[in-house]
Parts: sequence; structure tokens; C-alpha cells
Amino acid sequence: KIMPVKMVVLLVHLNLTWQLCRLTLKVLNSSSAVEDNSDNSREVTSFFLVLTILGTVVLPIYHWLGLWMMSDIQRLPQQLHSFKIQDSKCTCCSLDHKDPQTGEPIACDRKLVLWTLKKWNMSENEEDYLEAFNELVREHLVSIFVETLQG
Repeated sequence: KIMPVKMVVLLVHLNLTWQLCRLTLKVLNSSSAVEDNSDNSREVTSFFLVLTILGTVVLPIYHWLGLWMMSDIQRLPQQLHSFKIQDSKCTCCSLDHKDPQTGEPIACDRKLVLWTLKKWNMSENEEDYLEAFNELVREHLVSIFVETLQG
């Protein structure tokens, strides 16, 4: 199964929203219980107040986050079809192989990845094993991704 990393943002937002609703209703209902009011009108009003806030403030944010995530998912098949490992970027290289806080040298991720791909492919020619990996991503990973999205 493929689950976008950004899905966590939606799940956390949803969880916080429902926890906030639950806490708000609990506080509002406990304050009405202290007044010992046999009338349920305050509880009903509290419930609709929370729903109004949820519908006008929280749900639009939730929908915006969902659309943001879906636009990334929509672009992913095209990105995978044009994938080329030779064009990939590494954080270590962009930092000139030095830890930004300490200035200590850090290992190159690119060298490790390319070495691993070479070992998997058992080819001496760099272009052969890199192109083999590119084809694997372009053809097989795309099909797995599309099948997962289609259910």
C-alpha cells in the first residue's frame, strides 16, 4: 500500500478537531450541570455552536489540506514517468558534505545509493545500471502506484 506522507497532516488535523469539539462540549456541558438546569437547551445550543465553528472554520481548512495533498498525488505519475536518478538531489551535496551546525564532514548519500544500485545490478557500466533502475521506477513503480490508487 502507498500512503502519502502528507496524509499525516490531515489525520492530525482531524484528530485535533474532534478532540477540541469533545473538550468544548464537555466544558460547556459541565458548566450547565453546575447551574443545575433541568432544561437541555444549553446543551443543544452548545452542540450547534461547536458544529457551526467546525463547519465555518475547521472544515474549509481540512478541505484545503486535502486538495493540497491530492494535487501532489495527481502529479506523482508524471513525475515517476520522467524519473531519472541522475537528476536526483541529495541534501548532503547541497550542504557541501558538511554538517551545517558543527561543520563536521558528512558522508555522501549519492555515492552510497549509486554503489548500492551498482551492486544490485551487477553491471560495471554506470549508464547501464542507472538506466535499469530508471526503467524500474518508470514502468513498475508507476503501475503499482496507479493500481493502489484505483483500488
